[in-house]
Amino acid sequence: MLWPGRRGAGIELSNTLYRVFNNKSSVDLQSLCISAGEHCWVLYVDVLLLQCDGNLYDAISVAIKAALFNTKIPRVHVSADEEGGKEVELSDDPFDCVRLNVESVPCIVTLCKVGHRHVVDATLQEKACSVASLIIAVTHRER
Repeated sequence: MLWPGRRGAGIELSNTLYRVFNNKSSVDLQSLCISAGEHCWVLYVDVLLLQCDGNLYDAISVAIKAALFNTKIPRVHVSADEEGGKEVELSDDPFDCVRLNVESVPCIVTLCKVGHRHVVDATLQEKACSVASLIIAVTHRER
């Protein structure tokens, strides 16, 4: 997730998102397994920011969850070939696919403390006035 030349906030953002999403409780890793110990799907999510007016973590987490929800993984058939090896065939039918269960994929909520109040969905100006921010990753199971 780190690109050469990125500094400061970009590295912090990337590292935080990596810690939130790269764990076995976010995505069922078993669903990505094709052949145990041999083949599996590997997912990469790239995020392109066009504009930012605050709540970067929140917006990116929702975008990642939506991208994973829309992901279609082709169904794979593994069979033995004549030499005792395994032959892997991908289905070319676009409707013969597996969807990821994204129930456990977290959404990030950022709270900013401005004066004696806590602000959710703070703009850049509100964030600039805040004395502290708290970033929380939540799921439907309150983890």
